Amino acid sequence: MPTLAISVALALAGYMAPNMWLYQKAYERKELTQAALPDALDLLTISVEAGLGFDAALAHVAKNTHGPLAEEFARVLQEMQLGSGRSEAMRALGERSSLPELRGFVTSMSRPTRSASPSAASCGSRRWRCERNDANVPRRRPRRCRSRSSSR
Repeated sequence: MPTLAISVALALAGYMAPNMWLYQKAYERKELTQAALPDALDLLTISVEAGLGFDAALAHVAKNTHGPLAEEFARVLQEMQLGSGRSEAMRALGERSSLPELRGFVTSMSRPTRSASPSAASCGSRRWRCERNDANVPRRRPRRCRSRSSSR
């Protein structure tokens, strides 16, 4: 009887362990991506403001950062080199990601713009939102200024 219980327990553990391991790896990857996103967007913004094109700035970020976000940016660049358009490659990045901040960045960067590359201001505003969300700072309501009455 004890061997049957041990066998059932081992079979159950063998059935559940791969799913639990995979879930843990996905969670760690999501956390690493979320932690790296503000710095990567900051570097992207600085690169675009310095005069690099968006594709070159994305390559700069992929080369000079580490982790899953750098790997994803490198994959976007590979897809563009293989013939996908920028908006298509960015949309694919958004579909692979479950982070709302990264999806928002992808949406704003894949929209057609008047110029050939997305603006640095858009990258910077995304970085600010990521930092605000990362710090879990609630939005504050603006204060209303009361005008002083002239009756004294």
